[in-house]
Amino acid sequence: MANLPDEQPQRRREYSGPFTTLGIALVVILIVGFVFWFFELRTGGGSNNIKADNFGVIEQEGDFDPESQPAVASLGRLAPNFRLPNAHGEVIKLSDLRGRYVLLNFWASWCGPCRAEVRDLSELSDRFPEVLTVLGINQQEVSEIVIAFKSQFSVSYPLLLDFRGQVSSTYAISTGLPVSLLIDQKGVIREIYWGALSEEQYEYLIMTYLL
Repeated sequence: MANLPDEQPQRRREYSGPFTTLGIALVVILIVGFVFWFFELRTGGGSNNIKADNFGVIEQEGDFDPESQPAVASLGRLAPNFRLPNAHGEVIKLSDLRGRYVLLNFWASWCGPCRAEVRDLSELSDRFPEVLTVLGINQQEVSEIVIAFKSQFSVSYPLLLDFRGQVSSTYAISTGLPVSLLIDQKGVIREIYWGALSEEQYEYLIMTYLL
């Protein structure tokens, strides 16, 4: 007798057992969990135990003209003042550094060019400790990541935590990292560097401002 065609082929394809359903559910759970973990890590939702509300952009302090133009992140303008901690809770205020040059470097651990320029920034900081302070401002990562980064790359200058991204936003920093700004002894922005500094830019910075 010839084989009869399957009278219910569709029904057999419709049900493939409980393991397929459980597998799909597991994949969805894993994806949701990864997304949650990623954004918690990136936005400082880890074990930071420093209160973010105490830090960020603050009023100007020190010797400046209150009648002058308001501070803004542009060449020739007074740099916005801020108060930020490092990963160990030690606090730095930009206005406390008046009288010396400050190089603000906005960075993140996931940024390749940021990693590549750390050695040059450390050498610059170590070479001119009497006239220059280099400050690395991290982009909303948890303190554990910053501590590990500092150790891995032997960073010799302070790395500050911008928990809420308020300082970065005020300085018009987005995803195009790194960005560095040179601030003079009076708190005025003199140079803005988009991307890692080139050898020529380092030489110009040193010859024009630091020597």
